Amino acid sequence: MEEEQGMWALPSPLGPEGDTLLALPLSTSTWAIQGMLWARGRAAGELYSFNNAAEMPYQLTVDTLPPTLQLWWHEGGRLVPLRSGMTISRQPELWLLLSDASSGPVRVPVLRLWIEGRLMDSTTAVQYRVYPSTELDALPAVLRQPGVRSALFCQPSRLPLGRVIVWATGEDAAGLRDTLQLELTVTDGLALRLLRQYPNPTSGGMSLEFAYDGYTIQELARVEIFSSLGQRLYAEEFPVTVGQNRWDWRGHTREGVPVSPGVYFWRLWLPRLSPTVGGIAGTVTIVP
Repeated sequence: MEEEQGMWALPSPLGPEGDTLLALPLSTSTWAIQGMLWARGRAAGELYSFNNAAEMPYQLTVDTLPPTLQLWWHEGGRLVPLRSGMTISRQPELWLLLSDASSGPVRVPVLRLWIEGRLMDSTTAVQYRVYPSTELDALPAVLRQPGVRSALFCQPSRLPLGRVIVWATGEDAAGLRDTLQLELTVTDGLALRLLRQYPNPTSGGMSLEFAYDGYTIQELARVEIFSSLGQRLYAEEFPVTVGQNRWDWRGHTREGVPVSPGVYFWRLWLPRLSPTVGGIAGTVTIVP
């Protein structure tokens, strides 16, 4: 179908009984939300006589749902969604996603990311790339979610240690916007920090309360109990997560036998590191 002198020329023949259903590519950017649509037509070859005319109401469908933003982090060989309070490394690989329920295209660029008030772009980041809707197949599989319309990849320069504020905005084709603000902790490595050991002395077991300060979401920890002669009496591995953790010992050996009164040494560390790097240690006194 081609437009001729401001009118649309219909294909010929029209089909059974002269009826046809037309889909006209009309731009509605300047239309009112509702109104009347007037249509008329003429047969091919006729200049002035119109054989059909119609007047019909129309109602535009308006996108009123704002988009949603997600920030993901490439951590330890996997992608995880970030939320406030989490810990990241000093030079993280970040993915910002914009999801929208509408099926229309998304203007580019629509995504912006700030870290500590500094706008991330190709001049301020080590790596930076915007993925429009036509390039989403290049995203990692876990990020190719239904409704994702645009994405931004960014690897900033080395971030300062401690608390940082990450701010992001995204705008869809209708001009609707979503914002995202996260407070994250930047650390230089993996470490355990003893908060409390109790009771000590003890007539039975003890508890260790400790914090895991690391840029991974979860790590495997190992705890060992030694006698004063250096004999390992107990060992256990268990997962720890960022923040406060707790481990309880019942005062038994690996075989479940209660230990005798005396002084015992314990150490808690991360197997991916050595016991002397990022680990904690202490003593516990068992009394009758």
